Amino acid sequence: MSRKLFIVGGGLVLLVIVVMLWPTSAYDIKRVHPKLRELSAPIRSVQTEYFLDGGSIGLRIIDGSGRVLELALPVSEDHTYDRLFIGALHMRWTNAAEVEFTQDTRRMLVALIERHDASGEGLFALTHIRGAYRDYARFFTHCFLGQTDQATAAP
Repeated sequence: MSRKLFIVGGGLVLLVIVVMLWPTSAYDIKRVHPKLRELSAPIRSVQTEYFLDGGSIGLRIIDGSGRVLELALPVSEDHTYDRLFIGALHMRWTNAAEVEFTQDTRRMLVALIERHDASGEGLFALTHIRGAYRDYARFFTHCFLGQTDQATAAP
């Protein structure tokens, strides 16, 4: 009995490790929105903001030449993020223009957040934009360690 329990427990631990380390899908840079393709390496920072309007997400990306790109992912009624606005952190702010939100653009944003923003908002954004199990695990670990960041008030 003890041996079976050990084998089952080990199998579950191995399964969790595989799920957590499973690589994400790569993106085709040719299918990414041109504004994101224009970013020069290395990326200096990615800041993620969470708005209290139901969960909209704002991204501020600063590239290697110091250029700032602001993006907004508004939350829809069914709590999905299927729209993208470029030019502002929130879709209601001045200069926000809606653009096509392709899967490759989504994957690039996920990669940028994952590499450059380990804040509570960044981890929250990953759980909502990609929604992989490892994103939830990282977010809840971050919360349980008492490192949550405050959300930004809606416009």
